[in-house]
Amino acid sequence: MIDSSKEIEKTLLIQLQEISEEISNLVFNGDYDPIPTLEKSRLDIIKCFKEKPSKLGLQKIMLILNQNKIFIKDIECKKNQLKKKHRIVEEIFLAYGK
Repeated sequence: MIDSSKEIEKTLLIQLQEISEEISNLVFNGDYDPIPTLEKSRLDIIKCFKEKPSKLGLQKIMLILNQNKIFIKDIECKKNQLKKKHRIVEEIFLAYGK
């Protein structure tokens, strides 16, 4: 029984890693629309853990959380860059409109 729960935990952690990598690829490619759905799937998987995860499981979850924090910072940085570029273009259009 314990072995089967560890196998389930291992499978869930692999799925978590795959989803996180997919989110990373989407962020890298600038395709942000599918991310909320994937994030929901990721959270649903995390909710499946009924027993206290093993140390290895906790380490992997912490790694995934840290990766997600990095991805969020990257998205925020890119968003700020886009806002700056938009403001510059908007100022140019306004200057030509005068």
